[in-house]
Parts: sequence; C-alpha cells; structure tokens
Amino acid sequence: MLPFTSSVESAKRYLEKVPFGGTTPMASGILTGVQTILQELKREPSAVPIMILVTDGTVNVPLNRGGSIERELLQVCKGVTDYRINMLVVDISRNGSELAEKLADVACGKYYHPVLLSKETLYSAIKGERDDLTDITSSASNLR
Repeated sequence: MLPFTSSVESAKRYLEKVPFGGTTPMASGILTGVQTILQELKREPSAVPIMILVTDGTVNVPLNRGGSIERELLQVCKGVTDYRINMLVVDISRNGSELAEKLADVACGKYYHPVLLSKETLYSAIKGERDDLTDITSSASNLR
C-alpha cells in the first residue's frame, strides 16, 4: 500500500519498486485504503481522494470465512462510492478482467486496461485521473 500522498511523482517512485502479483485479500486491502483515506481527509479536508486499485482481477481470500468473495468486493466498492472516494482500477491481467471492470463500475470509478502495462503507463493513468479531478474541483469552486 502506497502511503497517502498528494504527489503523483512520489507515487511513481514508489510504484517503480512495488512488485505486482501475489495473494493480497482484495476486499481487505480496499477497506484498509478507505480507512486510510478517511483518516487523511480529517487532517486535510480539501484533498481530492483517489484510490488506485492495481489488480489482475483474480481474488482468492474472502473477508469472512466461507463468504462470497465477489459479493464482499461489490459491497466494499459500493462503500468507496458512499464515501465519495474516486477509484481508478488498473487491470494488469493479460486479456482484461470482467471482475475488475465490474468493481470500477460499482465504485463509479474508471477502469483502465493498458495493452502493454509499464510503470510509465500506470503513472500516466494516475496523473490523468488527478488532473481530471483537480479540474472538476476547481470548476466547482469557481461556481460558488
């Protein structure tokens, strides 16, 4: 998990060192991200929260023993929307993941599946999301 930052450049440096893959329980990771963002928003209410979920769309660990992994994920992603956290889902699977697309949809986020994933492509997606949201926030402030 990337520590909370407003610097896309810091995120880029961090992501260059993070290996993708493994067996992280996705719903638990998203919940941890939501809690972290909510704590940071208490300190910096004007921040524009963006959660970036990098996934291959393969899940293997439920939140609760015997629980439905997909149902839990959809509930967690609905919570992302309820807290007005912007989500960017970066699908690193070879052919695209229906689950990753569905998570982005439920979270009212953006789905991104680069043909060739590189750290630079990921950085560009994050920077674009930040710039888009900053433009929207600035426009809304000017209307007041």
